[in-house]
Amino acid sequence: MKNKSFLIVVFTLIFIFSAALPAQETPKQTETPDVDYRAGLVLGYNRADVKLGDAELESTLEYTYLGIQIDVDLMDFLTVGVIVGYNSNSFKDPVDFNMLPLSLRVDGERFNSMMFGARARAEVYSWKDFSLTAEGELSFYKRFKTEFPIQLSIASGNAVIRNTFTQISLDLLVQYDGFTNFTVYGGPQLNLISGNIIAEETIDAVNGEEKLSYSQKNLLGLTAGIFYELGDHFDVYAKISMLSKMSLTVSFMYVF
Repeated sequence: MKNKSFLIVVFTLIFIFSAALPAQETPKQTETPDVDYRAGLVLGYNRADVKLGDAELESTLEYTYLGIQIDVDLMDFLTVGVIVGYNSNSFKDPVDFNMLPLSLRVDGERFNSMMFGARARAEVYSWKDFSLTAEGELSFYKRFKTEFPIQLSIASGNAVIRNTFTQISLDLLVQYDGFTNFTVYGGPQLNLISGNIIAEETIDAVNGEEKLSYSQKNLLGLTAGIFYELGDHFDVYAKISMLSKMSLTVSFMYVF
């Protein structure tokens, strides 16, 4: 665990240092630079191995989201954006709550939640058709409560499941702009998922609550993507990640 914490600190410091470096020098201009806006739909599918509870039982968290993304190019080398959307997720393996008045198992049920994200992308160096960029994203997934009725021969009640998790990803990417109308990029990725799944149970006058924390098993991975310009006002982005998690993200953006 100490080694993983050290990797997180090192990768984060590299990301911050890279973002602080000046971009390629350009001639000074007296005019105020233009600010470009993009807005559109983003669809993402993710699968990540996690360690669940104090026993660190292994499971797989699967989550798919559909959202609205808005990006703003503040400068030639810096883009910031937000994502708001709808998420559906589930655990591949059963999740057992054994400390409740009545043991409860969540097995394959899909849950719905809202997702909120913030992202930034900075070009830190460029040379001819190549550039080095740093990209970071923070996503927050808040699950709506899901109720399960409990029917016993001598009593009745209900159970409520809540789950909240965050995802932080930091990418250091090499980008090539030498093709016409499209750009390719790839590089290492640090990805961290951390969350809590909470079960509350009420059976007549007996109440109980149990919380299981979980975190991502593999933190370091690779990512690659492509950006394609469809005319003057439409852009398409596709990005795939491997090793730390398996994910595919596709965005369709309109440029104002």
